[in-house]
This record gives sequence, structure tokens and C-alpha cells, in this order.
Amino acid sequence: MASRTEFERLWRSWKTAWANEQAFVAVLRHKYHWSDYPINQANRTERARLERLEERERAVYKKCMGWLDAHSPRSWHSLVPVWSICEQLTFEDAVTDGPLSVVPPPAYGCSQRELEGFAKGAEGPATAHGGLR
Repeated sequence: MASRTEFERLWRSWKTAWANEQAFVAVLRHKYHWSDYPINQANRTERARLERLEERERAVYKKCMGWLDAHSPRSWHSLVPVWSICEQLTFEDAVTDGPLSVVPPPAYGCSQRELEGFAKGAEGPATAHGGLR
């Protein structure tokens, strides 16, 4: 059975890791006067710190997706943007095979029809690359 406390702990860790990474990127952008990707101008110490923050965020992301793979009837690997899963996904939506309480925004390359089918759950059509398993 899926644990709400485990879900909340994982998602809290993910949000913290993401926020720490984005905060450091903002510092670099301010320091290097708005570069699209400031790591190109960062010194070795700054680059190493950013890489550690990115690695930490990726590790927590993989744990969250592993939790979803184990406990959710849906495949969250496509159709829904990662930031939406991180910021908006609730425990109830993660474990239900029924309609989602909120229709997430579509990921790049996803049609509105595919997303609506994903959000409807068991009543909606499953898609070839996402939706219900």
C-alpha cells in the first residue's frame, strides 16, 4: 500500500533540491549579468557546486519517479511536464486510476486530447506512450 508520509517526504525533498538548484542558478545569472546558461562563465568551484546541486535534484527525482512507478496506475514519464509533477501532484492523484482532480498542462509534443485521456483515467483512452498502464 502506498504511504502518504513517504510521498510527502519524497516530494518535499524534491522541491527543496529543485529550489536550491534554481537559487544558485539565479545567483550565477546575477553575477554574470544574465547569461542564458551561466555555467559557461562560472569558475571551477561554482561549476562543481552547480553540478552537485543538479546531481542531488536528479537523484531525488529518480526516487520520486520510482515511487510513482511502484504505486501509481498511470505512467508519469510522458504527457505531463516534470515541473508539474513536482509542484502540483497530490497523493490522491498519484494513486488513483480515476479522473485527476486537476488536469496538468501538456508536456512538449503532447496533444490536448492525449492529456485529457490521461487525466480521465480508467474512463479515458490510454495512449501508446503514456496514460494508464
